[in-house]
Amino acid sequence: MINLPAVKDIVEQNTTIQSNVGCTIEYNMNSMVDNITVTGTEYTRADGSKPYKKLFPASSVIKAFRPVGAGVKYGVIGDVSTNTWRDPKNIDYTLDYRTYYPGIDTYYKYYLTQKGVGADITIAYPQAILTNKIVVRFELSHSTPTTWTIFKEGNAQLATGTNTAIKSFTTSGTKNYDSGTLTLYYNGTSWVTTEPSTISAPISITSLRLTTGAVSGSHIGVIELSPRWVADLTEHITNFSTSQESSTSADDILPVGKVSANSMSASLVSYESTRKIISYEKGTAFSSSYLYMYKGAELKPHIKVYYSAGPSTDTKGNHQKVKQGTFYIDTWTTSEFGDISIRALDGAKSLQDIIVPGMVCTDTSAIGIIRRLLDNVGFTNYKINYKTDSNGKITDKSILSPIYWWTDDSETVWNAIQEICRDSQMVATFDENNVLQFYTRDYLFSQTTAHWNFRYAASGSILPNIVSLNKTDLPAVNQVKILWNPVTASELLGSAQPLWKSGSSFLGAYSLNTALEQNTGAGQYITVSPIVVNQEQKQIIYSLFKNINKKN
Repeated sequence: MINLPAVKDIVEQNTTIQSNVGCTIEYNMNSMVDNITVTGTEYTRADGSKPYKKLFPASSVIKAFRPVGAGVKYGVIGDVSTNTWRDPKNIDYTLDYRTYYPGIDTYYKYYLTQKGVGADITIAYPQAILTNKIVVRFELSHSTPTTWTIFKEGNAQLATGTNTAIKSFTTSGTKNYDSGTLTLYYNGTSWVTTEPSTISAPISITSLRLTTGAVSGSHIGVIELSPRWVADLTEHITNFSTSQESSTSADDILPVGKVSANSMSASLVSYESTRKIISYEKGTAFSSSYLYMYKGAELKPHIKVYYSAGPSTDTKGNHQKVKQGTFYIDTWTTSEFGDISIRALDGAKSLQDIIVPGMVCTDTSAIGIIRRLLDNVGFTNYKINYKTDSNGKITDKSILSPIYWWTDDSETVWNAIQEICRDSQMVATFDENNVLQFYTRDYLFSQTTAHWNFRYAASGSILPNIVSLNKTDLPAVNQVKILWNPVTASELLGSAQPLWKSGSSFLGAYSLNTALEQNTGAGQYITVSPIVVNQEQKQIIYSLFKNINKKN
């Protein structure tokens, strides 16, 4: 979907469009280096005990998988105010964050300071790393620090500022899915909070330190502190393609309820005598002369659409970058001639790598289950869309609430989401901004506003956009196939085999070929034919119907 009006006008009103492709790669240095040391101020009681050491460890800020933004709060005595929580079983949850009990075995954790004390965290690396971007995330449900400062080794200050640089939960009424985020960019001479138009070469550091001012009577929660290295892959890309699905395919039985990960494939070239694009092995010294292939590295492809008023500029002119999503490298191959093929997945990759936590829910809405499931693993960049009336009242009738629902600790979070969406007829997909969007069945089928109009003829300055049109009718939407084997098996033949195996059973439907007359009575015949897609099944059901007619 193109949410850029200027680009949409260009696509709809022009037969010749100048475009190009681009892509950046971003490395989280915390995931590329082992044996990192993290130290921070710890809450210590008078008796010497440290109650936050395991509940809110400082080491959590360098974990590879971190929430994109704030929104999950762990309750501490004296820090849960009245009316700051809602019934988690309900469909809606109007607060910006959800409150849960912390625990030693909780999968997702973050760092928390003592009440009224500022944060002071230092990360020491066993080798020099490269960075031109620093990301800090705070859990705003506790408080927002008024001041912050970033240092490198030797307490050399890189940048300092106030809470105005930290994203709030909302901006002008619009939700920020990266709330609590402070992002610093290196522009070649200094560290700034505004992203430069051109990516600068990274600097080398061996330590990173964050300090904040104290907030009177409040804790400060730190989710992440990570140095990043961003590089431009554009000059190496020959082509890329993305596969983005938001619903079921035309051949599936159910119209909605399918969850699939978006994917990206890209072809790169590195024909230099000394290859510039190489695979990275942990422990190897970093060099800005190379671009590294590393599993989990973040790719952000985009399409450049050129026009005179475009906000970005390159050697070909002004252009607008149209985001194609956020993807993470999964596999890659390199040929002897310097051709590189990459396959990457969207944010589903992280959820496919996490085993689902133990959960039991009673009389909880499907939306409440999804909310709790994702919050439990620290995944906050999601939005659930359901049907409401003009006053905001929920009118969605497609949201089910199972009496009991529990997790299977042998499957992943992504598999659990797929099961919920299939059973409740919801669709889930990542959008171009890396937000996992859920859509209920009623929401999908109640939309009256078209996101894109298809035209066979011109309408003023807007050109026709239908090249060809194919229509497919699928009458067997309720077709069900059941395969069953008994549990009991025989071992008399030397290998376990079923004692008995049931044959295939088919459920079908029949269509009325001719209209019924008003005076049709008992004993008269009607003409029907089986509605199935597979010809073999059609013959079986047709024969059964004839046999039934003969007996009658």
